[in-house]
Amino acid sequence: MKSNFLSDTPQKKRELKRPALPIIIQKNGTSEVSYLNIRKTLLRLEGERSKASSIYHVVHIADVLNRKNIRRAYIEMDVIPDRNYDLVLRMGSLWWDLMDNIPDYSDGKDYGDLGNALTFGRFLSCSLHIHLHKLYDNARHKTSKQGPQNLAGQMVRFESMYDDWLYASRNAARNDDHLALLDIYEDIQFTGFGEFAGLVSTVGSMDWEQRGYKSIGLRACQLSRKMAFLLASTIYLRARMVRSSSRSGLRKVSTSRKKLRRRTPNVQLSLKGLKGLEKYTRLPIAAYVNDITWLNRGNKPYSFATEVNGNFDIRLYYKNMLRSGMSADTWIWVKGKKEGSNASPRVVAEFEGVGQHQGTYWEDYLVTELRDAYNLYPGSLHMEWEFPVLGKRGALNDIVSRINK
Repeated sequence: MKSNFLSDTPQKKRELKRPALPIIIQKNGTSEVSYLNIRKTLLRLEGERSKASSIYHVVHIADVLNRKNIRRAYIEMDVIPDRNYDLVLRMGSLWWDLMDNIPDYSDGKDYGDLGNALTFGRFLSCSLHIHLHKLYDNARHKTSKQGPQNLAGQMVRFESMYDDWLYASRNAARNDDHLALLDIYEDIQFTGFGEFAGLVSTVGSMDWEQRGYKSIGLRACQLSRKMAFLLASTIYLRARMVRSSSRSGLRKVSTSRKKLRRRTPNVQLSLKGLKGLEKYTRLPIAAYVNDITWLNRGNKPYSFATEVNGNFDIRLYYKNMLRSGMSADTWIWVKGKKEGSNASPRVVAEFEGVGQHQGTYWEDYLVTELRDAYNLYPGSLHMEWEFPVLGKRGALNDIVSRINK
């Protein structure tokens, strides 16, 4: 499938040379990303004055994301033509060129500070997240010509690709193989901004019942976020490989994580109703919800989402679903416990933190390390949800909750 979202598909090769201007500078005794030098470097590399405005916007978005002004970032994304996502990818390449050309830090200049890696990782992951979110949301106004059955095989293929990338990243960390990391980085960015973006748009154009087939809507959104997270992780891991001390620690950590990832949340394993289940039964369930409400009641506030046919509610204690990024008119998956009466049943959502599993699973270790750049599981909720409908209350919180502590 050829993507129609990049008019000039970037060639899969690195053409950048070592930047003439430092993109990490020393300021007030600490190192930080210089967005001014990034813009100047990109202008030199492009060599075309006609792209100056686009480069300015790309770098401005990076600065906006670093300041965590998501609303502004979504607005700015409208300014950039699709072809200029190539410039977003080039910004990531600048990081790799820097890491490839800086020796071990014996001079005391901490260019490899992990905070800078997280800054770059946040920009790249948020750029991919916003790109896919807007494609999915814009497609809601279209009519799909494909049935969900035709896309199930494609979804499985992309899910397998994610597992392959995750496995390869662990091997790269074990073997101190930064070239393998670069391959993973390039594969994710070209797939995420290219072929996978086309699939996301097609799934978004289906009606809500079609998107519920094998939870294909939930899976498309879940995988979008996982790709964004793994893209950021390659930047972080590359920075860890720069110093000999951090290389040794990374090698030990990756070797001790014998298992790749937990098979949860598995949104395909879900019921669509509560009929016949005993009270306090633990179960995974998926529901299309048409309303989300927050009730600030005394010592036990909660939010709840109402299933479209009014058969049951999903309840989340102490957390506001809207602030986590969920919205009405979307599918929500939850692992929880049945409560309430048979006349008005509800599922109470559980919490599942990754910290307790990071010592065993490679993915959970990365999720824990990347929380300041892109938190794959905000609030430790044992839940997954579709991209929220832009324009509805709290729609931008899906990404805000992932980059704010």
